[in-house]
Amino acid sequence: MNANTQSLQTILGEYLRERGLHNVAHRVRVPEVWLEVVGENAAKHCHDIEFTAPILSVRVDSPVWRSELRLRKHDLVRRINERLEPGLVADIILR
Repeated sequence: MNANTQSLQTILGEYLRERGLHNVAHRVRVPEVWLEVVGENAAKHCHDIEFTAPILSVRVDSPVWRSELRLRKHDLVRRINERLEPGLVADIILR
């Protein structure tokens, strides 16, 4: 790869931003990243994952897992933002 080569992710991000579709892409990508960062066991209990910037809303079917995820909420926000875009997710609502 030379200095003039850009990653496909960078090119696609610019393309979507120029056409006003950047937020649409995040609505799809944030729930995918959520499932990656919470881990396989917790992900089994997460449903109806919706992102409406800057809030991620997740229904958790177990009170125990809901409590666990609440304890990890700030770390999860940080990890999602690191993978996608700084400041994209401001809060997570666990219901």
